[in-house]
Amino acid sequence: MEKNISASGGENLYGLFRASAERFSGKPALHYSSATLTYGELNSEVNRLAKVLSGVGVTRGDRVFLSLPNSAAFFVSYLAAFKLGAVAVPFSTSFTPAEIASLLQHSRASFGIVFDGLPDTVEAGVAQAGSKPTLITVAWDAGGDIRYSAPKNEALSPSAHTEVLSGDPAVILYTSGTTGSPKGVVLSHRNIVSNAISCSAALPVSQDDVFITLIPMYHSFGFTVCTMLPLLLGSTCVVLPGPKKELVADAVKRFGVTVFVGIPALFGIMALADQGTASCFDTVRFFASGAAPLSIRTIEMFSRKYRAPLLEGYGLTEAAPVVSLNPHDGIRKNGSIGVPVPGVSVKVVGESGEELARGEVGELLVKGPNVMSGYFGDEVATEERIADGWLRSGDMARMDSDGYIYIEDRKDDMILVQGANVYPHEIEDLIRDIPGVLEVAVVGVSDSHLGKRPVAIVQRAKGASLDEATVTEHCRRGLSAHKVPRRVDFWDEIPLSPLGKPLKWQIREMLIQG
Repeated sequence: MEKNISASGGENLYGLFRASAERFSGKPALHYSSATLTYGELNSEVNRLAKVLSGVGVTRGDRVFLSLPNSAAFFVSYLAAFKLGAVAVPFSTSFTPAEIASLLQHSRASFGIVFDGLPDTVEAGVAQAGSKPTLITVAWDAGGDIRYSAPKNEALSPSAHTEVLSGDPAVILYTSGTTGSPKGVVLSHRNIVSNAISCSAALPVSQDDVFITLIPMYHSFGFTVCTMLPLLLGSTCVVLPGPKKELVADAVKRFGVTVFVGIPALFGIMALADQGTASCFDTVRFFASGAAPLSIRTIEMFSRKYRAPLLEGYGLTEAAPVVSLNPHDGIRKNGSIGVPVPGVSVKVVGESGEELARGEVGELLVKGPNVMSGYFGDEVATEERIADGWLRSGDMARMDSDGYIYIEDRKDDMILVQGANVYPHEIEDLIRDIPGVLEVAVVGVSDSHLGKRPVAIVQRAKGASLDEATVTEHCRRGLSAHKVPRRVDFWDEIPLSPLGKPLKWQIREMLIQG
């Protein structure tokens, strides 16, 4: 099993991709829509778009925003920007004009590559931003042929070969904003390459694998693990527009997917599938979960239905993103996010920065070549987050005697009840075990006697009859008295990030507003 990422392209992403294209020219790189692109064809498509971008003036260091659904065009757009030394700034296709305007103003992007089906939203965002980026629109037909439309500028001609250094910025990825306003995380080519190499060392992956790319490609997890890692290995990607359950099983069976990377919400749905549907996934050698916590209940239900192991990992955008993973070959501990991937170091520290003993809870710090260059345009926030090369994750964690990491909760989400630390994650896991609970979020609300009190927001499954007394009694049986929610509210819908994380800052604001 050959699994080395070729170093012949240096440490920039396009160079490494080009090395894969030369080694595997006739091999399928992407299956998408009703078409297939070989590595050679994908490289030709990248060169074609790079000429279009260069022709409208894109040069090294320019920021190019991308507003595209998961597609072959997204792969091509990333790589074409990297070839020119430009910085890709991917946006979610669900962004409103106001959100687009805010990120355009922040990133100061001068160019954009936009899906032809979204121009009204993007144009409204551009108008609100008051900027005038040059837009290239992209469309493709059922057969997979990609078309680009760009303004004519005959005064400019395609630039010569651009030298792209490993330390140059490759992307600005905006955090999900689950705790407040999103920040622009600057990741260099070295950050992403090093993390891809760490993942390839931690997992049994090779050029022979078939990955599924269904996590949004604008997200750090989808970008590194489902986009760049397979291309640098020379693997094949099956590209889906999203985790639509009616498409996933069919695609896995049709193309013989061997590496399945997803998010907890998807694995929760898959755990409830019938055995006939589950058998469609028999070609998968392992499933990997990230981007949000995976409940023990989901892991246990999933493992009874699927033959391949489900590996929970952990990461954050600022770490490009993968930090740890439960090993494929070795001990896997349910409830743990595993051990650090090769090349990445972690430690748990107290309030004064002192390293804590095993079993003690403190903030998780991360160090390695994967740690971000910084936050775009915000030196103060960067200095607050990184000290002596150590990245403050913002997550409270502990490590057991074997070095396995357990996330207790976000530091900002911790609730101080009468001087005692309460971690919402523990309460949420318990409530998820109640039949009829579809989603739950626990937040702290100010209380004149207790300081703060935990409040549970529960979304019931369709048709479920569940009341506050049932939830409270279930919590009393499994938690200390000060951890039991003082109130349980039932909402028709809990606001979530695109990858299924409850937006707790938004939930707190909604509670305050009544």
